[in-house]
Amino acid sequence: MRDIAPHAGVAERISAAASGRLRPERYVLAARTQHRDPPHVGVNNARLVCHLPLIVPEGCWFRVGAETRYWKRGEAFVFDDTIEHEAMNPSDELRVVFIFDVWHPDLTDTERAAVAALIGSEGGVGAL
Repeated sequence: MRDIAPHAGVAERISAAASGRLRPERYVLAARTQHRDPPHVGVNNARLVCHLPLIVPEGCWFRVGAETRYWKRGEAFVFDDTIEHEAMNPSDELRVVFIFDVWHPDLTDTERAAVAALIGSEGGVGAL
């Protein structure tokens, strides 16, 4: 946990500012050894997803669309998760990544308000 401690509080500042405090998604994902997240897609692109690798064993990779990258500790990247993506931890060690959402930069304040209203409606819970 020594590696994660410097990032304490970052989630609160980034996610709250980026999402207007509307159910921001932020969590630390610990991928077990020899684990593959199969190809999948998100439901909308009103927000982008940021991954900040904290503990990264050798050989771990992440693919978005046709681009595959090897994880590098401390090097964050942002992507649109409506594009098919997957990840792999082929090692015998735990991989830990801090994941959080930010508003899509092309959304206007009016569009953000509309998305926020959708999320706040009964049928929109979890839509972002």
